[in-house]
Amino acid sequence: MTGPVEELPSVEADPVSGLRRPYFFAASVSDTFLGLDDVSLTVEWSDFTNVHFRQRTRPITNERGFSAQGSFGNSPAYYRDCVFEGVRFKQLGGFTLSRGWFERCTFINCRWEGHFAMSASLVDCTFSGRMNGCAWFGGSERGPNVHRGNDFSAVQFTNNVGWRSSFPIHNQRWPEGYVPPTNV
Repeated sequence: MTGPVEELPSVEADPVSGLRRPYFFAASVSDTFLGLDDVSLTVEWSDFTNVHFRQRTRPITNERGFSAQGSFGNSPAYYRDCVFEGVRFKQLGGFTLSRGWFERCTFINCRWEGHFAMSASLVDCTFSGRMNGCAWFGGSERGPNVHRGNDFSAVQFTNNVGWRSSFPIHNQRWPEGYVPPTNV
């Protein structure tokens, strides 16, 4: 899909995986819902405003054994005032933030399992739910990532979450008594 997208068209499922393969290139998407069940998503050079992304919790795999997956930013993509609900963020067999810029977005009960946020930027975003198995990077080979004003105060962190490469821990809100581990 390219250009302004007013309504998300139906995408046929791949005959082998059973996953639909929506591809957004230079698209402008706003004020809509995008279900992430049984999709293999690719986003490049696109803008999303006020879009609600939702993924079912169970089952993780479809009847053919494939899980929904993809990248929210193979090439830079922008997300403003979007909601991500129940999305499984995982490097393999899940979704990645990749090179996305997320501004004033809300992440509700997303599943952070084996995700490495090396190139994403997050500004004034709100997170809730459990966070397990991810690393957040303040910089990458592409330069510094922007992380400021994010609210993690409603997150239950496990010991398997790390903040690396000069992640600006002082520019975020944390749960009462939580000290972000920076040497993990």
